[in-house]
Amino acid sequence: MRVTIKKHFDYLTPLSEAKTQQELVEIATIKYPKACSILETDAGFFARVVSELKQYEVWKALGFASFEDFCVTEFKKTLDEVEGIVGSVKLLTSSGVERPTLRQVTKTQAILQRREQYPNETQQEIADEIGVSRQFVTQVLASKSSDSELLLAIPGWIKGNTDRATFKKLSAADQEKVRKAGKGSLRGIAIAAGVVKVPTVLEQLKRLWAKATPTERRQFLSEVACP
Repeated sequence: MRVTIKKHFDYLTPLSEAKTQQELVEIATIKYPKACSILETDAGFFARVVSELKQYEVWKALGFASFEDFCVTEFKKTLDEVEGIVGSVKLLTSSGVERPTLRQVTKTQAILQRREQYPNETQQEIADEIGVSRQFVTQVLASKSSDSELLLAIPGWIKGNTDRATFKKLSAADQEKVRKAGKGSLRGIAIAAGVVKVPTVLEQLKRLWAKATPTERRQFLSEVACP
C-alpha cells in the first residue's frame, strides 16, 4: 500500500523549508495574512515576514508584477508604508524593544519626523507633543544616531547604492517632494520636483564662456558673426 505523507505548514514555518514553488506559495499564503492580522500587537513579526517575502521573491510566484503591487493588493499599503514599518521595527529593536507594536512604530515615526522639522526642540518638548514618555524619545533618537538606516524608507523605485545614498542626503522636505513627484530616474524626478535646479542654456553658455581660452572666444565670435 502506498502511503502519502502530507507536510504540515503554519504561520511560523520559515520559507526556507519550502522545497518547491508550490510549497513556497502555500507557506507564504499562511504567513502574510497572519502577519497582517497581528500587526497591531506584533509589528516585528510583520517586518520579518516582509523580509522573507522579499528575499524569496514570493510576489513573483503569486503572479504579481512587482513587490510594490503585492504590497498594495495584499497588505493594503504602499511600498513606502511597508518599508517604513520595517525600518521602524529595526530602530525599535535596536533600542531594546523586544516586541514592537504598530502604535510604537507610529510614535517612532512621529518622533523622528518631529526632530527633522524642529531640530531645536528638547526631548521633553517632543515627548509632550507626540504624547509619549521622554525615555521613549531618548531611546528612539539614540538608536537613530547609531543606525545608518533612515526611518523614512527610501522609495523602492530608487535603485543603486549611489542614488540611495544621494536620497539619504536630501533634507526631509526634499525627500517628501521626491516621493510625491512620481517614479523614474532619481535625477529626473528631483528635477521635476524642483529639488535639483537645471541651469538654463544662457547660464550654461556663460559658464562655458568663462572656461574658454581667448583663442576659442575669438573663433566663436567669428563663427557667430558669419551670415
